[in-house]
Amino acid sequence: MRREALERLGERPEQFSFLIDLASDRNENTQLRRDAIEAVSENDRSVDIATLKRLLASANQVELREAVIEAVSESADRPAAIGLLLDIARTDNNQETRMKAISALGDMEDERVVTALVQLYDSSSHEETKREILDALAEDSSARSLEKIMVVAQRDPSVRLRKRAIELLADSDDPVALKFLEKLIK
Repeated sequence: MRREALERLGERPEQFSFLIDLASDRNENTQLRRDAIEAVSENDRSVDIATLKRLLASANQVELREAVIEAVSESADRPAAIGLLLDIARTDNNQETRMKAISALGDMEDERVVTALVQLYDSSSHEETKREILDALAEDSSARSLEKIMVVAQRDPSVRLRKRAIELLADSDDPVALKFLEKLIK
């Protein structure tokens, strides 16, 4: 019943601040807070990034942080959403949350994201983070993403990352990727 009530309140713009307060309340049940976050993100009003940042700051569990990340990735303010997701990917204390942010970036299909992911890959020293970035780049169909994956397949110091890049290229339907793999074999 609570979930149904939240969904209905989410349809009413005048209830927006109530939902934000509920989602931010650390004394509330985690599932209720998650449902409130989802109701906020599905509200007819465009949720601003500043509000989502406040929700993220109050989200004291990975499950809640991931719900906020999803809301951020659906924001109409793409540049601000990309900036916040990159900040989470770079600095969040929780590895799982950082991976969720990288994955959300990969789903955005935006050239600015590709540039940011390439820079993040190049500045990261954590192999699991780099693997997640490769997977996110593979979700994008741009030539720039493909180029970075090919560079990793050819030159990355990590054998595991080179292998992963080759797997991603082999899974691609892109003729350039397949031609690259043929040349790599010869």
